[in-house]
Amino acid sequence: MKFTIIWHDAEDDQSGEPFEVEANFPKAAYEIADKRLRETVSRYVANDIECLKDGDGNYYYPQLFLKER
Repeated sequence: MKFTIIWHDAEDDQSGEPFEVEANFPKAAYEIADKRLRETVSRYVANDIECLKDGDGNYYYPQLFLKER
Protein backbone atom coordinates (compact mmCIF):
# COMPACT_ATOMS: atom_id res chain seq x y z
CA MET A 1 0.00 0.00 0.00
CA LYS A 2 1.26 3.50 -0.77
CA PHE A 3 1.34 6.11 1.97
CA THR A 4 1.92 9.81 1.42
CA ILE A 5 4.16 11.26 4.12
CA ILE A 6 3.15 14.74 5.24
CA TRP A 7 5.90 16.45 7.19
CA HIS A 8 7.41 19.85 7.96
CA ASP A 9 10.82 21.18 8.83
CA ALA A 10 10.69 22.20 12.49
CA GLU A 11 13.52 24.71 12.04
CA ASP A 12 11.70 27.02 9.65
CA ASP A 13 8.12 25.82 10.25
CA GLN A 14 7.45 25.39 6.54
CA SER A 15 5.95 22.22 5.13
CA GLY A 16 8.34 19.79 3.54
CA GLU A 17 7.54 18.31 0.16
CA PRO A 18 5.20 15.32 0.70
CA PHE A 19 6.53 12.03 -0.63
CA GLU A 20 5.31 8.45 -0.96
CA VAL A 21 6.54 5.20 0.51
CA GLU A 22 5.23 1.66 0.13
CA ALA A 23 4.55 -0.50 3.17
CA ASN A 24 1.97 -2.94 4.52
CA PHE A 25 1.15 -0.92 7.65
CA PRO A 26 1.31 2.73 8.76
CA LYS A 27 4.02 1.99 11.35
CA ALA A 28 6.24 0.39 8.71
CA ALA A 29 5.65 3.35 6.37
CA TYR A 30 6.57 5.72 9.18
CA GLU A 31 9.81 3.84 9.85
CA ILE A 32 10.78 3.97 6.16
CA ALA A 33 9.98 7.69 5.98
CA ASP A 34 11.82 8.40 9.23
CA LYS A 35 14.96 6.68 7.92
CA ARG A 36 14.77 8.49 4.58
CA LEU A 37 14.36 11.90 6.23
CA ARG A 38 17.19 11.24 8.71
CA GLU A 39 19.49 10.46 5.78
CA THR A 40 18.50 13.44 3.63
CA VAL A 41 17.48 16.35 5.91
CA SER A 42 20.19 17.53 8.29
CA ARG A 43 17.80 19.29 10.69
CA TYR A 44 15.21 16.52 10.74
CA VAL A 45 13.70 15.39 14.05
CA ALA A 46 11.18 12.55 14.36
CA ASN A 47 8.22 14.76 15.26
CA ASP A 48 8.55 16.53 11.90
CA ILE A 49 6.32 13.79 10.42
CA GLU A 50 2.79 15.08 10.96
CA CYS A 51 0.80 12.23 9.44
CA LEU A 52 0.53 9.58 6.76
CA LYS A 53 -2.24 9.38 4.19
CA ASP A 54 -3.19 6.17 2.41
CA GLY A 55 -4.60 5.78 -1.10
CA ASP A 56 -8.18 5.81 0.22
CA GLY A 57 -7.68 9.20 1.85
CA ASN A 58 -7.38 7.90 5.43
CA TYR A 59 -5.00 9.77 7.72
CA TYR A 60 -2.73 8.07 10.26
CA TYR A 61 -1.16 10.15 13.01
CA PRO A 62 2.10 8.84 14.52
CA GLN A 63 1.05 9.51 18.11
CA LEU A 64 -1.85 7.07 17.60
CA PHE A 65 0.04 4.12 16.10
CA LEU A 66 3.48 4.47 17.71
CA LYS A 67 4.02 3.34 21.26
CA GLU A 68 7.33 4.68 22.45
CA ARG A 69 10.27 5.48 20.20
